[in-house]
Amino acid sequence: HPTLQAILERLLDNMLQQSTPKSQQEQRQREQQKSPTFMTLHARVEPDMQRHMVCKDKKVLLLRDIIQMVESKFLTPPNNISVVFLPINRQYLEQEGTTNTTSTDEIDNPIAVDNLKVLNQLRDHGMWNGTVPVLEFGANALKGTVYEHRPSTAGAILNYFLGLQPQCSVFVGTEVSSFSHDVLAARFFRYGPSSGNYKYLPNIGLQEWMTPDMADPPGHVC
Repeated sequence: HPTLQAILERLLDNMLQQSTPKSQQEQRQREQQKSPTFMTLHARVEPDMQRHMVCKDKKVLLLRDIIQMVESKFLTPPNNISVVFLPINRQYLEQEGTTNTTSTDEIDNPIAVDNLKVLNQLRDHGMWNGTVPVLEFGANALKGTVYEHRPSTAGAILNYFLGLQPQCSVFVGTEVSSFSHDVLAARFFRYGPSSGNYKYLPNIGLQEWMTPDMADPPGHVC
């Protein structure tokens, strides 16, 4: 829809303008580089995934673990990315992750509490020691539009197409998510199997999701 397309283009433009060089030297380095790119990091850690019973051996439920996997795999930001796009349901995390107590015995969902804490840290301080900002967008991106009363559906559409943009040079997702698989499949047919796609796995870390010899993208089995 033209309205959604206009919102998508606005979000993309805003996102790629987030990383502002802090010195003239950095400005010159940025001008010598290719056009800015970004990473889409689909961290599926919302409370409903905690309760999802399938494929437990492929789940990573702590956001801090996923971030550690990414920064261990890439000691510096890969492909000159200037920003990380983190599609996540903040409202859902806030419902179960907001608490007025510091006692772990009184917290109903300590995983959600920890994930919300890490999410706020990422929003405020970014990744790679603060050199790369992290953006969520979420329902707030739809305020003032015809879609603000249906943020879940419209937001999912925007998140999906942001992950397909040619400026998205790295996609990180999970085998347990149909959304991750949908983005992966579309990136396969648009850009081929060697298009910067990774999955995170417990006790393993980040792995390349596709190999150059693949004739089809991996299917969703969870």
